[in-house]
Formats: sequence, structure tokens, C-alpha cells
Amino acid sequence: METILETKDLVKRYRKVCAVNHVSLSIHKVVYFNAYEDEVMQLA
Repeated sequence: METILETKDLVKRYRKVCAVNHVSLSIHKVVYFNAYEDEVMQLA
């Protein structure tokens, strides 16, 4: 799958408060087929 967004070990702090601590994620491109209407939709 094609990755459209990826982050590794993301950290976000607001002064002394840690809001996000070492978050990793990836979002992949998805193709959706609607069998009822014969449509192909591309998500993301």
C-alpha cells in the first residue's frame, strides 16, 4: 500500500505538559469499490 502520511516517535509538549509522547503512525491510501453503484472511490 502507498503511505500518504507517516510519523515516528512524535512528541508534543506545551511548556511542562506532555500532550503526545513517542507516537508512531502511518496512513495508507485506500481504494473503495461500491458494488451497488459500480463506483470506485479513492479515500485519502
